[in-house]
Amino acid sequence: MAILANQRVYVGLNTVDVSEHWVSLTLTETAAPIDVTGGANPQTVERAPGLLRARVLLTLRYDTEDLPVYGAQMRPGQPITLVYGAEGSAAGKPSFTGVFFVTQVSHTRAVDKSAVTFDLVLESAGAFSVGEF
Repeated sequence: MAILANQRVYVGLNTVDVSEHWVSLTLTETAAPIDVTGGANPQTVERAPGLLRARVLLTLRYDTEDLPVYGAQMRPGQPITLVYGAEGSAAGKPSFTGVFFVTQVSHTRAVDKSAVTFDLVLESAGAFSVGEF
C-alpha cells in the first residue's frame, strides 16, 4: 500500500473509493504559454502564463468483486471528480481535487497473467485545487 505524508493514499472517483485498486497515478499540471510580445521590432518573444490544465494518468488493477462499482467511472467522455491525497480527516494533509473527463481507457493484461489493469487518461474539465484537506 502506498504511503503519502505518513498516511495511506486516498484516490476517489465520483466518491467511489478506489484506493485499494490503484497501481499508479501521474499528475501533470501545465500552464499554456501566451505570446505577449509587444512593440515594433521586438528582438525576443515574451510570454506569460495562460490557462492552467491538469492531466492524470491513472492505472487501476482489475478486481472481479469491485469492478461493477468502479468500472462505471471509466467510460470515455464521462465527467468525474477526482480526489487524491493522504487518507484521513486531519487538517494539513496534501490533496488534489478537480473535475476531469475521461479521454481514454485502456485494458492491459500481462503475459504471465500476474496483473490485469485499466489505464485511464483524465483531462481537467474545470478548475482544480492543489492544497490541503
